[in-house]
Amino acid sequence: MKLGIIIALSFIYLSYTKDYQQDGQLPLVLIVDTTEWYTSISNDGFYHISVKVSGKTNGKLLTIETYGDGIIGCKEVYPSENGSYITDVEIAFSHNKIEGFHKYHTYITAYELAEPPTDPVFCISGSGEKVRRMIESESLTFSP
Repeated sequence: MKLGIIIALSFIYLSYTKDYQQDGQLPLVLIVDTTEWYTSISNDGFYHISVKVSGKTNGKLLTIETYGDGIIGCKEVYPSENGSYITDVEIAFSHNKIEGFHKYHTYITAYELAEPPTDPVFCISGSGEKVRRMIESESLTFSP
């Protein structure tokens, strides 16, 4: 009986590690170490929300969603050979005056491969496995 349980657990463990480590590959990982949010107002009166973000991934491509007066896009980020990344990206802008304190957020997506997918997409995208994380600011305000 005990031998049967040990064999069954060994089989489950081996099949689990095989599924997640095919060809020596580990599961796709996206680590966000730091986020630094800040706001600005440009000379032309536009309000900008930006974030400096850094971390590590074993993916080949990251995208960070951006927004501006109804336009959605993405910024491409290619991690270094050791998987680290750091980027400063404007995630949103508006020509409307923004008063008071607000929280902002965006999504970071790591892709296993940097090749584009076969299906059309609205934003820059990789292919293969993907991991998506939301990052959110503390309450921010705009200073004149």
